[in-house]
Amino acid sequence: MKNVNRHLIFLLIAALLFGTALTACGGEDPTPTPRPTRDDSNDDDTPPDEEPTEEPTAEPTATAEPTPEPTETPDPAAGFIDFSNDVLGISLAYPGEWFIEANEDSDELKLASSQEILDDGQNNIQGAILNVLFLDRELLSLIGGEDLDANDPVAVLDIFVDLFTEAGASDEDMTLTVTEEPTAVTINGQEGAQVLADATDAEGDTATMKILLIMTDDRAAVVLSGSETSEEAQNRPILDAIENSIILSTPVGAPVTDETDGTDLPVTSGFLLYGDVVDGTIDESGPSIWDFVGLEGEVIDIIIEPEGDLDVVFDVLDADGNSILPDGEMDAAFGTEEIRELAIPASGSYYIMVRGFADATGNYTLTIAEAGTAVAPPVTGGEGEVIEYGAFVSGSVDSANPVASYSFSGAADDVVGMVVTPLGEFDAVVDVVDASGNSLLSRERDASFGSENVIVLLPADGVYTVNVYGFDGAAGSFDMQMGFPLTNVVIAAPDTLEAEDEGEGHSFPFTALRAGDMVGIYVEPAEDLDIAVQVRQGDELLSGLGFDPERGFDSSVDIEEFVMIAEETSTYSFRVLNSQDEEFGGNTGDYQVLLYGTPEIVFELAYGDFVDARTNGNGIVDYVISGTVGDAMVVNVASDDDSVDMIIEILDLDENVLATIDDGFSGEVEELTYTFESDELVIIRVRDFFGGEGDFVMSVELQ
Repeated sequence: MKNVNRHLIFLLIAALLFGTALTACGGEDPTPTPRPTRDDSNDDDTPPDEEPTEEPTAEPTATAEPTPEPTETPDPAAGFIDFSNDVLGISLAYPGEWFIEANEDSDELKLASSQEILDDGQNNIQGAILNVLFLDRELLSLIGGEDLDANDPVAVLDIFVDLFTEAGASDEDMTLTVTEEPTAVTINGQEGAQVLADATDAEGDTATMKILLIMTDDRAAVVLSGSETSEEAQNRPILDAIENSIILSTPVGAPVTDETDGTDLPVTSGFLLYGDVVDGTIDESGPSIWDFVGLEGEVIDIIIEPEGDLDVVFDVLDADGNSILPDGEMDAAFGTEEIRELAIPASGSYYIMVRGFADATGNYTLTIAEAGTAVAPPVTGGEGEVIEYGAFVSGSVDSANPVASYSFSGAADDVVGMVVTPLGEFDAVVDVVDASGNSLLSRERDASFGSENVIVLLPADGVYTVNVYGFDGAAGSFDMQMGFPLTNVVIAAPDTLEAEDEGEGHSFPFTALRAGDMVGIYVEPAEDLDIAVQVRQGDELLSGLGFDPERGFDSSVDIEEFVMIAEETSTYSFRVLNSQDEEFGGNTGDYQVLLYGTPEIVFELAYGDFVDARTNGNGIVDYVISGTVGDAMVVNVASDDDSVDMIIEILDLDENVLATIDDGFSGEVEELTYTFESDELVIIRVRDFFGGEGDFVMSVELQ
């Protein structure tokens, strides 16, 4: 399922899966069964020197088998008592000797066969448990995205099954295995679906559980029930009876109380996800409220920009109405209010309360995002000066216009590069957002005091905006070069930086056939490796790129991505090497490289590389590769575009044809095997028979 909102239901997994499965996996140490002992004083069964006496045997008398008396199957619901809660909106029946806990703040209900299970939740307690978590139907669409049929219980449960399984697989203390496909059920006229799963903890104890989804017109409930496998047979009829008694109803609203002044929070204006930019209104009815789910340890930014002369005051409250802001309610400025790097203290529901100073009313824009990803101030995509691919623009920012925005239309899967060059002492920050103002970058690009280089993959057809502003609100001027889509992509074979590579690294050469073309590199190192990227023209380090040429581009201890403009027709290279950072540098490890360029960039390939590219307007794209005498190279080209007919050619550097193949028709695979007759560099040319643009993939292997 695409676009699954994992953040939104992680709390559900934690509340249901880990709260129930670990308890159900518990068990006391088994009591050992005594083995029968054998007396080995005599090896024979008869005394020595004595013949056994044969006893007379009587004929057995046939005895009629007694007819079994019919037994009545006990009613698993015998002794059940009724329970209902109007705030949670549920009624059910459960065993009178069981224990129940209703948490109206977190929309959760727990039942267990012992109070110890509810109090402790550790894996050393035997028994059975049943958890119920309630959801609005609207959240189902947020969880599953546009592809989800939120009216189909089986389709919805499929999402939970996938995520429950992933959560179990990622937990070192437990593994979770689904034992059947979700099936549709009906509970008291309510549509639903259910599935069974097995859980095993680190000690090898096992539990069996059922995941049940119940849906009404406006509500849904996820029910997780189970017990250790050894007791499942006796507990399952009771758990099923409880589930079959569940009736959902419209809950009576329970206000969240702010314990600081005893007031009640009004109904929220909506549910927020990280990355949302929403418009809000403060009117005479009181503060404007938004709610969101936060996970312990997350760090977020919240920005509120009022319209006109409105002076806003805001607070962030937990489910008990307590402020989680360092100094409580904020009113730090007459304009934009913001809290940066706010740490979520515990997993749960939170509320953003916005009011006007002195009971003022008006409109505002609110942004909530993971720390470092929000645009400041928020700018919606599509609002800037319209530009096209290949545009060169100059701009400036100041206190009156703190953000310079440039909007362009792009297609899904376009890889776009842009270089922003600040003028003078200006330190530029760059972000790229979609039409809703959501950033496409993992973090705003502020990698140096010089040029900022950005590569971005567009997720869908639409309008996107490049936002440029000064660090800490500084004013200044800049130039920006927007590239054409980088349709020539090389996925290099994975490699390893060894100790002997320190200082030199590995080289990825390319030739720019036109001045002004863009070319980029994306390097993803293993967790224990910090890398840097040098750029060379010929044998010389290339300066003027916004970073120290000797140390290389090193913006993080994780992924490095860099794009540059080829100032002239020449041969260049990216060099991946160990970082020289004193704390993280000098280490070794594996890494993966992707190279991006236009079709006029000629990349040098190695055996094991994979290409995903598009021919240029003349139907051609070239690569070079070196070989030694006797090497047999296999080049495989495939295209799913029936309008192109790809041809593979091997040429020397004077473009004399050494080998060619065109055996297939449009859309069919071509494969050419070429044996090197000398130690030489040759050209691999892929061209369309019709001379037009066409997408293809290519692999290059040593036979």
